[in-house]
Amino acid sequence: MTNLSRITAPSNSKCMGKIDEAKLLRRRALDFLDNARYLLGRGVYDLSSFSAEQAVQLYLKSKLLEVVGDYPTTYSVINLLRLLMAAAKDLRLERFIDERWSELRRLEEAYLSSRYFYSSYEKRDAEDLVDIASELISILEGIGRVGRESEDD
Repeated sequence: MTNLSRITAPSNSKCMGKIDEAKLLRRRALDFLDNARYLLGRGVYDLSSFSAEQAVQLYLKSKLLEVVGDYPTTYSVINLLRLLMAAAKDLRLERFIDERWSELRRLEEAYLSSRYFYSSYEKRDAEDLVDIASELISILEGIGRVGRESEDD
């Protein structure tokens, strides 16, 4: 028989405040990035690539939650980046999208490929995706609420 006193309700956005949810998403994003690096070092390139994508996706959602108070239900890193760029009015994001378009598309493909298609990643693929995830998260760390950290960089 299950001891009901030990069962707790799962944390979700309806039970948490937006600040707490943003912190949770950011922590999970950084955990995924750490996992991507770990898996890369272990030669597990498919899951390393997937983890890199998840790190970026969750970090973007945490920033959208912080900046605009919500985020859409989507897996598209590029769409999330565009939304954040528009809300934060940050030219660094626009430049990043323009300069790294192909790599961002590959990052999105890692999500789909690892879940739905038969494909595999090689070491160089995973290295590239972990690098772009790290670089983008570093940029995102400097983006705050609307009107801050915009055109001065």
